[in-house]
Amino acid sequence: MRGAGRRLFRRAVDAQYRLYDRLRHREAQRAASVPGRTGSFDEIGDSGYLLLTTFKRSGEPVPTPVMFSKRDGKLWLRSEPNAKVKRLRADPRVRVAGCNARGKPKTRVYEGRARELPPGEHEGAWRILREGYSPAIRVYESVADRAPFEMAYVVVLAVENGEPSWHAGDTETASHTGR
Repeated sequence: MRGAGRRLFRRAVDAQYRLYDRLRHREAQRAASVPGRTGSFDEIGDSGYLLLTTFKRSGEPVPTPVMFSKRDGKLWLRSEPNAKVKRLRADPRVRVAGCNARGKPKTRVYEGRARELPPGEHEGAWRILREGYSPAIRVYESVADRAPFEMAYVVVLAVENGEPSWHAGDTETASHTGR
């Protein structure tokens, strides 16, 4: 997709996000503003919607419902490379909670650390996501595969007693396929 088609697609996606922002549940911002628990993500289900809170440079929390899968205690998600991903690159600190499609929290909030995966790990991450998604979410996400840009893949790890469960030098990849 080039030129006018790409601009039209971008405008449609921007309109979709404005609609999602208007539909976001009022409890999403409240949940994003309180410190989360440390420890494993046991209370958060295996897949569905996750309220992912990223932070602006000013420290202001930005809650966004995203689809995710959980495997081996880690939360896996993907997104178009937008402001949310830019915020993750600048500050890997996140808060997460299980939620509905509008972002209404269904679980307690947890502290986490997010890491954008390099392109070599995308296939393994996509496999984990597909295996965890419901059939309806698989169909929805297959439409995103037709987008004229590469998706960003992210893994979120729990913070244990104030420390993330991985460190900057960790090279663990998403290619692990065992459950």
